[in-house]
Amino acid sequence: MKTTLNKVELTGYAGMNAEMFIFENGNIVMKFKLATHENFQRSTGEWVKQTYWHNIIMWAKDSMHALPMVKKGSKVQVEGKLIPRTYVDKEYNTRYVYEVQAFKIVLLVEEEEPVNATEELIAE
Repeated sequence: MKTTLNKVELTGYAGMNAEMFIFENGNIVMKFKLATHENFQRSTGEWVKQTYWHNIIMWAKDSMHALPMVKKGSKVQVEGKLIPRTYVDKEYNTRYVYEVQAFKIVLLVEEEEPVNATEELIAE
């Protein structure tokens, strides 16, 4: 049997503060949405920024460590695997979603733009 690989690596911005849910059986899950984007040029020459939203989940104690660092607008890198899931909505329709089940989340700190000291002196 040939082996396959289910691995996802995303770098983007958290669209919300991470939320934690504790189930009756004691399982813990953290959830948040991650925004990634790409730029492309249409045939008209117009540049377009396309944003994609990804549902991220992290199970168990690992999520306890990641929860405080995932805040809305923070830049994070997520490594995990793609998991399909189905559920039934309020109107009894079966819905299909894909989530990234993270096993590693890294907070990426963006460097501040360098300050031009010459411009500051002229402004004074």
